[in-house]
Amino acid sequence: MRPTPAKTPRPQPSPPAAGPWSPRLARWSPALLVAAIALTYANSLVVPFLFDDLGAVVNNPTIRDLFSSAVFAPPADGSTATGRPLVNLTFALNYAVSGARPWSYHATNVALHALAALALLGLARRTLDPAGPTANGLAPVGPPLAGAPSRFARDNRDGAPASGGPTKTNMIAGNVVGTPSTPTAPGSLACFIALLWALHPLQTETVVCVAQRTELLCGLLYLVTLYGFVRATAPTENNPRFPRPFWLFASVAACL
Repeated sequence: MRPTPAKTPRPQPSPPAAGPWSPRLARWSPALLVAAIALTYANSLVVPFLFDDLGAVVNNPTIRDLFSSAVFAPPADGSTATGRPLVNLTFALNYAVSGARPWSYHATNVALHALAALALLGLARRTLDPAGPTANGLAPVGPPLAGAPSRFARDNRDGAPASGGPTKTNMIAGNVVGTPSTPTAPGSLACFIALLWALHPLQTETVVCVAQRTELLCGLLYLVTLYGFVRATAPTENNPRFPRPFWLFASVAACL
């Protein structure tokens, strides 16, 4: 009886070389995001007060004196500043800078929108990090199921485990079918997500209309709450300038 020759494992495809633009885009994505927002909404600085702006700013006597306690008691006239002392305080700051001229009000709206986009960028980058739960601050829920196959190995038709990494498609991380993971894809994808959110036409009214600063502040504080919590609970967070207690305090303060 002739011996059966041993089968050799099939060669695995080599990892694709990451393009030079991927790490550069991840590094410059905050500046790119802020520049895109500034260019998109630059023409809003000359827009006059419209619609709800009249009640929230023009006809709001509580924003005339920045150092008055009336700033924290906006008029109960149904405007967007009613019951929102933080929003009314930002209007008072704008009035102290430019009075009834709308440019500083619009500039503040654009700046708040840019800060929210940066918070979303940071949150997306940590969420899509392919290094695993310990890198993005999310702890595993529990141990893997007994007998469950590993995500880093598979059996080919010859019965030999693959050594070139996972071959299933990972659309979130930006991988290609049949190729191992590329670590630079999530940074580029996070930049695209933040750009799409920041420049979407649905954001136009929120940014251009001064009275809609309520939505801007709400979105910003919501994203800062999530981002601060992720940074505070990340096992790999060891920045001495901004330690975990700082991010935990920022998360709780933004939530309040």
